[in-house]
Amino acid sequence: MSANNGQRNYQPGGTSGVTGAPFRRGPPLIAASDTSHPTCKNVCAVAYVAAGDGTVYAFRADTGALLWQTGVLTTGAGSGFQAAPTVQVKAFAGAGYIPAFDTVIVATRNVGAGSTTNNRFLA
Repeated sequence: MSANNGQRNYQPGGTSGVTGAPFRRGPPLIAASDTSHPTCKNVCAVAYVAAGDGTVYAFRADTGALLWQTGVLTTGAGSGFQAAPTVQVKAFAGAGYIPAFDTVIVATRNVGAGSTTNNRFLA
């Protein structure tokens, strides 16, 4: 997508050229120079996706190859992730940041569980 206006620079699955409206949101994309992922550090950007199936994925942005995925983190009817994750990037963290790598943070949405207090933040 265009860094200037957010418009698509390609059509998914086909013909080149601008199409559709600007993207309003998308998965976090951590630059190669900033990621702490050992495969991609200074090599490729990393995209993080929290999916409706209750799983979090990390992909190489240059090839789309899967880097890692979690097990299913949410269960039950209507559960899963409804929003993009956020990432605490180690390269931009203060001296008190303890984890060895970037931290991906997601929020659950268990609408089918019958309780609005059943939701959690996971890192």
